[in-house]
Amino acid sequence: MKKWLSILVLAVTVMIFTACDGQVYSANVLRQGFYQSEVLSSGYRLQLTIDDEQKQFTEYIDNRLVNTGKYQELATGEYELQGNEHVQFVTVSKSEATVIIPKLNGSEPIRLLYIDSPMIDFTTEFNDLDAYKALLLAE
Repeated sequence: MKKWLSILVLAVTVMIFTACDGQVYSANVLRQGFYQSEVLSSGYRLQLTIDDEQKQFTEYIDNRLVNTGKYQELATGEYELQGNEHVQFVTVSKSEATVIIPKLNGSEPIRLLYIDSPMIDFTTEFNDLDAYKALLLAE
């Protein structure tokens, strides 16, 4: 009986570890990978990639690269993104992050859902980048 119980516990542990893709995360950690919002009331969609090894981020609005830089943890679940275009603060809870960008969503937080661990890079070139970068600036 003990043998079967040990096998069962081992099997469940392996399944959980496999389901987590070999990575265990705290609920309030900015995880490596790709975050994306729903389409906002302004009609835009915000995307964020995180490289937790280099502590770098890349931010997109509608697949347009608008901001890159480093990030640092200020407190559990709170981060400062220090970008080349804009500095902003992100709060992380479970599998989502929230950020406030007034020109995109007024004073309402933008909810970014964690999509997957591979980082995504959009290579399409657009002619309207300056207009999208301006969306990050305060009014």
